[in-house]
Amino acid sequence: MAKKNVVIGYLGSQLDSGLGAGRWEKWRPTISLVAQPDVVVHRLELFHAPQHVALARQLSEDIAKLSPETEVRLIPMPAEDPWDFGEVYATLYDWVRAYRFDTTREQYWAHITTGTHVAQICMFLMVEARFIPGVLLQTSPPRKQREGEMGTMTLIDLDLSRYDRIAQRFQAEQHDAADNWHDIKRVELTVYTDNETAIRLYEKFGFEKEGLLRSFGYRDGQYVDAYTMARLRA
Repeated sequence: MAKKNVVIGYLGSQLDSGLGAGRWEKWRPTISLVAQPDVVVHRLELFHAPQHVALARQLSEDIAKLSPETEVRLIPMPAEDPWDFGEVYATLYDWVRAYRFDTTREQYWAHITTGTHVAQICMFLMVEARFIPGVLLQTSPPRKQREGEMGTMTLIDLDLSRYDRIAQRFQAEQHDAADNWHDIKRVELTVYTDNETAIRLYEKFGFEKEGLLRSFGYRDGQYVDAYTMARLRA
């Protein structure tokens, strides 16, 4: 039996905006997810700031019209500062660790087109560390925005050759935010010991191995080890 498709993503307060009739004439990334030909999104876990609940509800109603088979779960994600890397990462991490993933019946796509740059970076890190056991999902607008044109979507597996280019972009943005905006002294991460590509990349950005976590995760029917790594700002 085919696995169900589950998308995890942030509401785009700008890109997904629109409460009037004109909203159908613009490209909205979250709407485009459920309007792709030959792709069914069975469930959407949609994060939103409490102040954007009206927009989130409108988006949910629009999705119901386009894709009745899609279950939408609206998840409030309060944040005093949506550009604070530590706060956004901690909030997302807490939700992910409490979520009951079922990889035997579902496959997970993390949408990185919407949300602040900080939220996108945190979503990337959740997938890279396998806290979200899935792939990245990117939506793109059509060349000409008009009603009925839904653009495209691309699934990005971090084990593929495109990994380095994507990872370097997010790592560079993460370090800029940490060093120049939020005065973060220490950044930690966890990576599987057999993910040599990621380890080399992290070491390039100044991360060092600090410890070994035995049987840290369960993958492909067996337990695997992971390294803890950290980067300290001088």
